[in-house]
Amino acid sequence: MKTLVFSATFASLLTQVLSVGEWAQCGGINYTGSTLCDSGLTCTYFNVSLPHTPGNCRLPDHPAGL
Repeated sequence: MKTLVFSATFASLLTQVLSVGEWAQCGGINYTGSTLCDSGLTCTYFNVSLPHTPGNCRLPDHPAGL
């Protein structure tokens, strides 16, 4: 039981350390940083026709381009 609690806590802390906040970059060509967004955010590309543009973490209900 102690191992399970430790594993869950460690995984939660690791995700918090590796994830990026709202409007932070989370993808793009040659991007080497974290691709994990904070809880509730989604990595979204502003211009899907240009896949080399960087992605940013944002709330999923924001209109595109904002």
